Formats: sequence, C-alpha cells, structure tokens
Amino acid sequence: MARKPAAARKSASKPANRKRASTRTTTSAKKTPRRATKPVRAAAPTQNPVRRALELLTFAHGSTTALLADWPEDKLTFQPSPTDNHALWTIGHLAATYQWFTTLLDGTRAPLPDNYNALFGTGSKPVADPAAYPPAADVRAHFDRAYERLVDLAARIRPADAAKPTIGDSHGFCRDRADVLDKAAWHEGWHAGQLSSLRRALGLKGII
Repeated sequence: MARKPAAARKSASKPANRKRASTRTTTSAKKTPRRATKPVRAAAPTQNPVRRALELLTFAHGSTTALLADWPEDKLTFQPSPTDNHALWTIGHLAATYQWFTTLLDGTRAPLPDNYNALFGTGSKPVADPAAYPPAADVRAHFDRAYERLVDLAARIRPADAAKPTIGDSHGFCRDRADVLDKAAWHEGWHAGQLSSLRRALGLKGII
C-alpha cells in the first residue's frame, strides 16, 4: 500500500492532539479545588498568675518536706565536701529567705531569732559542727512558720495586684508580686536538689 506523504500524516495527527488537549481541559475543569484548612485550637484557659505560682511553690515545698522526712538526726550537718550545703543550714537558710520574701509582699519581717541571718542568710557558710547551730527542731519550726506566713500573704493577693511592684525593695530580683512566688518556688527547688544529692551520698532512698 502506498504511504501517505509526510505532510498528510502530520495533518491527520492534529485532530487527535486537539482531542487529547480537550480531554485534559475537561478533566481539569471537573476537579474541585481544595480549601486550605487550619486546625482548630482551643483557647488557653485564663489562669491567675498568683495561683499558678503558689501551686508551684507548694510543689517545691512538698518535695523539700519529703526529702527531710526520714533524715537521720546525726546526719543533719553531713557534708560530702566542706563547700556543700548541709541539711540543717539549708532548712535555716530557707527560713531566713522566706522571711525576706514576706517583706516584699507586706513590708514586714517574719519573726526569726536575731542570729539567723548571720547563721543562714546570704553569704553565710555552713559548718560541720552541730554545736554552732540552734537545735534542729527550732530551726525546722521557724522554717515551717516562715513558709506558712508567705503562703498566707500570697493567698490574699488579688489578681489585679499580681503585676504591681513589690512593697519591699527586691533589688531587681523580683519584677512584681506574682514573681515573688515564682522566685520563692525556684529558690526552694534549687535547694531541694542539693538535699537530693546529699540523700544519695548518705545512701538514703529517693523520693520519686
């Protein structure tokens, strides 16, 4: 059979190409464009910053209490090295610091013996001799009362006052009244970690 000229073959193929193009156009037109969807996120609950900070402080204090619960009386001044803060110094230090935190909320100091700042305040250094300190039961009692007084003051802070400046001068340590509790929780948690390390050195069981 005689072959058609090249020009004829080319002309004969054009309708097929147009048909395929038409088919693509029709198929494309039938597609429904997708709509971009964004995940629906629930609104974050509004939280009183004082209440939240107080919950964190309560948790940190509970950890300290658990760490001290079964501490041997004859190991309260135990130090793996002379630079370690022993348990008795830590209890007194937290009491003295809570006294200072309360001044930031009401301008007055919690009642503590006059020598507590020298024994346990910022800049003091723990010594291994138990005789250098008041009885451990007295130190613990002051620690408990100083903490409870701070918590009592915190519970009275109105949400509208949470971001107000502290009453006492924090020397830049706390930005507002709610932050007093944030820093108190951080501070007790810091020293609770040191107590945990001492427990391991003593061979005492963990609390978590």
